[in-house]
Amino acid sequence: MNVLLADDERLERIFLRRILDQYSGSYRVVAEAANGRQALDQAVLQKPDIAILDINMPEVNGLEAGRRLKSMNPDIIVVLNSAYAEFQFAQKALEYRLDAYLVKPSTERDIMATLESLTRPCTETRNRSPEVRGLAGETRRDAAFPHATLEALLQGMARKDLGAVTAAARRLESELAERSDDPVFRLFAINLVFSVDRTLQTGGVPGELLRLLDSGAALQTLGDTGTDGDMRGAVSEYLSRLILLLEGLLHTGRTRDQILHSMTAYVDANFHKDIHLEDLANLVFLSQGYASRLFHSGTGMTLARYVHQKRAALARDLLSNSDLTIKEISHQCGYRSISHFYRTFESVTGHNPGSYRREEL
Repeated sequence: MNVLLADDERLERIFLRRILDQYSGSYRVVAEAANGRQALDQAVLQKPDIAILDINMPEVNGLEAGRRLKSMNPDIIVVLNSAYAEFQFAQKALEYRLDAYLVKPSTERDIMATLESLTRPCTETRNRSPEVRGLAGETRRDAAFPHATLEALLQGMARKDLGAVTAAARRLESELAERSDDPVFRLFAINLVFSVDRTLQTGGVPGELLRLLDSGAALQTLGDTGTDGDMRGAVSEYLSRLILLLEGLLHTGRTRDQILHSMTAYVDANFHKDIHLEDLANLVFLSQGYASRLFHSGTGMTLARYVHQKRAALARDLLSNSDLTIKEISHQCGYRSISHFYRTFESVTGHNPGSYRREEL
């Protein structure tokens, strides 16, 4: 595969070229660039399969160059290579649909394992050079990133096979947990998020569901966590959200809007009763966490806030158009305590019930 290297540091380009030259049967450096503008020009001329871009380059930075390369050729593999550990760069790279993230100083193992995970679907093992076949074996034995299990996960996602995705996700959790003390665990976990998000986007998953998965938040968590246990927890939570998203998308056969309508219709009909998140989750056969995120994403409110808004609307109508006492209105709106009714009504309307009624009369 043809590779473009872009970095304003000449020594970094030499370092990367020397590594790739050892795997010349599979990777060939066809162009180098010292800034983002040169990288874009060389991409037009050389049409590389892979671009490895430093972020902090003059004229056009690596993020913007990567975004433009993807707009020119969606199939190009773009890997960001940065000396900065701030993970907002990784989040922006995800937004631009770039493919992977390396943090300098990267080792040969880091670089080649990352390229191997990205190019494996494009090249059968029997067609790889002996050097890369050897690296693949070494990666499977020693690297913290279990490529074969990730492939099973991604293939299950492409086939919309929930059972395969669930099984592969649980294996990934187990395999990564066993190797979470590996120095490159964080890097591999970040690129797991990139791989999943890229597969979902190319598979046409609606944007609102991708927002519920919130890969950007997962990257932020991975960037912020300090201990092995925290990182394992972040990976586990992300994979659990992935399974729940696919359950909602595939297993039930319902769209996001249909699920949201079922929940809001239930609340609209029952807001005067005690409603719990568990009730909504059971109604639509989703986990409480997933149902909560979906409800908040669709309505802009938590369940509690939504219920208070509905009750306040009914209370305003009854205060203006009935002779019911405030205690009776409180009861009809679903409040067991009149003091609770006063507090919530005022928090929604800015008035207490008594003053609201006087102003309306």
